[in-house]
Amino acid sequence: MRLLICTQALDSEDPVLGFFHRWVLEFAKHCESIEIICLRKGKYDLPAHVHVHSLGKERGTHRVVRFFRFYYFALRFLFRCDAVFIHMNPEYAILGWPLWKLAQRRRLLWYAHKSTDLKVRLGSHLVDAICTASPESFRLKRPNVTVTGHGIDTTLFALERPPTPDFLRLIAFGRIAPSKGLMTIFEALPELPRSGVPYQLLVVGASVTRDDQRYEAELHSFVERFHLQDKVLFAGSKTPAEIPKLLANSDIMLHASTTGSLDKAVLEAMAAGCIVISSNDAAKPILAKIHSDLVVSEPKPELFIRALVRVYNLRRETLEALGKQSRAIVERDHALPNLIERLVCILKNK
Repeated sequence: MRLLICTQALDSEDPVLGFFHRWVLEFAKHCESIEIICLRKGKYDLPAHVHVHSLGKERGTHRVVRFFRFYYFALRFLFRCDAVFIHMNPEYAILGWPLWKLAQRRRLLWYAHKSTDLKVRLGSHLVDAICTASPESFRLKRPNVTVTGHGIDTTLFALERPPTPDFLRLIAFGRIAPSKGLMTIFEALPELPRSGVPYQLLVVGASVTRDDQRYEAELHSFVERFHLQDKVLFAGSKTPAEIPKLLANSDIMLHASTTGSLDKAVLEAMAAGCIVISSNDAAKPILAKIHSDLVVSEPKPELFIRALVRVYNLRRETLEALGKQSRAIVERDHALPNLIERLVCILKNK
């Protein structure tokens, strides 16, 4: 199969989108050739039959220029591809639909977010198939939706976990934004020592928008106000290659995201054998299968405190077993090779 991929970024070191580089490597095992149209490109290392074409955002090109560059590439590869895979950006489906429809190229949109704006609503009507990570990750009712699970390269997270110290090594990672619910977690921290739970929290991630930056400033102010500087460390953004070691050195990931979709960060933590405590609607069904104490019914500080106290009081052998069970679920339901095989079958209409 000759595949055309449309995506936002191809950069193996991007803290948020770097994982897609691994997806392309896996796609390359199944394809005769791959042409990639991306909004911007960074560092990548791909086989010779994979070619990357940037619209130029990394060089500061104007939006109008990027618009015409997209059609230049779309026309150039129109008869050199058998199918089109669109990753998370339904606007590509809208822009390319007249060409791909006329040439009878099968189109698959991968989308995993609770947002159902006009672009999503229109773009979802202009593709042959839609794939998503969980039932909560695509909120529109479409007959051509398939729930495939996420694609996690579990081999990257198969690291040896060092012995647990006499305090809980907590981690929260991902983009720093109001929708991620970090303030809920922070508000629980001052009460943990009084509840008999010693801890240190590592916050991994960066703010992107101005709203995000204001939110991060509020988090720093909270830490100063409650004198938590020796308990909370802001590590900033990390590359995908750095994340597995950080997770292997953490006991519990705290997750209060209100995005509504299944967060890839949750599955990466589970793949590393790190226990996850979450109030996220999409994560709850998965965590409930592991242990009821990992599920927080609502994103409230007092409920996270109760969950942490209960988990802290579990036997060490139980905690290790929960970590192994967490990894097994990701290997079974969200492994990258399995996902790409399913996507390839759908692209081939099999």
